[in-house]
Amino acid sequence: MRLDGKTAIITGGGGAMGGAQAKLFAKEGACVCVADFNLKMAQKVVDDIVAADGKAIAGDLDVRNPDQWLDTITLTEETFCSVDSFATMLGQISGLVLITRRLSSGTLSLTPA
Repeated sequence: MRLDGKTAIITGGGGAMGGAQAKLFAKEGACVCVADFNLKMAQKVVDDIVAADGKAIAGDLDVRNPDQWLDTITLTEETFCSVDSFATMLGQISGLVLITRRLSSGTLSLTPA
């Protein structure tokens, strides 16, 4: 599997496109955080992934909210130990958050765009 040992956060993961992306990543071996502002829809995707023997968690994320980004990343790291990639599956949005990760110091900087 191409994504074994990797962890991804999929924003918009509760929607059709984001859910399909999350399921594909999980099928390829990734641990997935299905992040969405609609936590109920994200959990449905997680349930499908887990039923197919994948590893996934649901994250409550409004991408315009820096605190929710931090919470989602922290949840993902605490559950799966790392975050290797982000996939954004959103339509038109404003106020995206820029993420800067300093691997050497382990700090995370979130800046509203």
